[in-house]
Amino acid sequence: MKQVDIIEEVAAIEAALRTLLSAIDEQNVKRRASDEKVAFAPEAARRAVGFLSPSENISPVEELWKDPFGQSYRLGIRRLGKRLHELGGPQLMSEAIDRVCMNRPGWARTVDSWWHGIGDWAA
Repeated sequence: MKQVDIIEEVAAIEAALRTLLSAIDEQNVKRRASDEKVAFAPEAARRAVGFLSPSENISPVEELWKDPFGQSYRLGIRRLGKRLHELGGPQLMSEAIDRVCMNRPGWARTVDSWWHGIGDWAA
């Protein structure tokens, strides 16, 4: 692969990371607003929608059907990290985090934790 192709792919990966992280921020804002509404619901209603249910997983895909967007974002971020690792290892991954998450420490923590275990990347 030519150097120009790698530079273009890294730029595209970084743009995709920004898009996913922005979507996570938007989802978190919506979830907080929804949680505030539910917090005032009577206990029976909260139990009915699962807010007081046990935390045991009943299905191997439960996390995905409970939070399809969040889990999809996580998978996307992880796959992008794996591709960066293929292109340039931990050094390129670190440089990408620095560029994408500049002035966004929350984003950096999110990416860092979801990239745990890619190559020798450790959160």
